Amino acid sequence: MEFLSVVWTLGCSVHCLMNDERVVSRAKAEGITRAKAAVDIAVREIKPEIYVVGNAPTALIRLVEHFDNGDVLPELVVGMPVGFVNAAESKALLMSRDIPYISIEGRKGGSALAACVINALAIMLRSFPRFIFFFVYGGVSVIWTSFLPTLDSCLWPTG
Repeated sequence: MEFLSVVWTLGCSVHCLMNDERVVSRAKAEGITRAKAAVDIAVREIKPEIYVVGNAPTALIRLVEHFDNGDVLPELVVGMPVGFVNAAESKALLMSRDIPYISIEGRKGGSALAACVINALAIMLRSFPRFIFFFVYGGVSVIWTSFLPTLDSCLWPTG
């Protein structure tokens, strides 16, 4: 609950669509994973600025496909799929694109690690705003310059 209270104090909303009726129906109708369907719906309807993928490589691959098609330009992607099937490949795909990301190479990762990244960013923003803004505007990392002032939603496509 601490995480959500920190995120909400920053004016953010968090969405997990895995059990959303639209996602379940779409996945069933199209014969795709719920992770893919969740990303599709998020890109078209919610349009979050930050995408967080902690489990499903298919969600991260689908997000990159949307980027390649010009459907989405995320401010940040936290891509941490875990496992043996397409986890390393999906993260390599993300890292090969001009998308601001936080990820880890290889097959390690997971929802807990992805949540830690977002939690740490949120706590840093709340606790050390001057440090973060110096970090941003000091030219150390371009990914934060547009994301900080406009952050309003995060997406968790995978549980």
